Amino acid sequence: MHPLDSRFLVLYQQKREEIISRLREFSQIREEADDIRLFEELAFCTLTPQARPLEAQKTLEHLKKTGLLWSGSPEEIAFHLHRVRFRHTKALSLVTNRKRCFEEGWSLRERLESMGEVFLMRRWLVHTMRGIGWKEASHFLRNTGFGLELAILDRHVLRVVSERCGVRIPSSLTEKRYQEFESLLRQWAHALGISVAEMDFLIFYEKTGILFK
Repeated sequence: MHPLDSRFLVLYQQKREEIISRLREFSQIREEADDIRLFEELAFCTLTPQARPLEAQKTLEHLKKTGLLWSGSPEEIAFHLHRVRFRHTKALSLVTNRKRCFEEGWSLRERLESMGEVFLMRRWLVHTMRGIGWKEASHFLRNTGFGLELAILDRHVLRVVSERCGVRIPSSLTEKRYQEFESLLRQWAHALGISVAEMDFLIFYEKTGILFK
C-alpha cells in the first residue's frame, strides 16, 4: 500500500460524517435549486480561481447583499472585489454570465437537465460561460449535485495525484489532460472505497484544515 493510501484512509474515517453531510447538501441543491440559486453557485465558482474559497464566498455574499450581483456593471462589481484576484476580469465574467443566464430566454437548470450526461454539461459550461474552465465547471457541477464523480483539479489535488500515481503535472490542462488526471484520481479513490467527491474534500482538508464547498 502506498503511504498516501493509509494516510487518506485514516483521514477519511475521521472526517467521513462531515463530508457525507456536505454532499447531502449538494444533492439537495440539485433537487430544489432554481436558476437564481444555480447562478449564485456559478458566480462563486467564477470568483474562486487563485482565491481562497472562504474569501470568494464572503465576496459573493457582499455582492448579493448590495444587489450588485444582479444589477451591477462590470466596473461597479470590480470595485468591490477586494478579496479576490483579477477583479476586473472576474467582474466582466459575472456580468456576461448573468446576461446569458437571465436575458437570453433560457433556463440554466433546464439546459443542464436536458443534456442528461454530466460530461456534456461540463463541456457546455466551459464553452458557454465566461471565466469557467474545466476546474470551475467541475466545481459548479459538484456543488450543485450534478457531478459528484467529477474531480476539482486544483493545484493541491494535482500535486497529490502526481505523487500517488507517479505522473508529471502538465503545464496546462486541456480537456484531454483534465480527464486523464480525473481518471487517475477516480481509480485511486475507488480502490480505497471512496468517491471522487469525498477524495476531493479529503485532499482539500489535508492541505487547508477546513471542509468547505
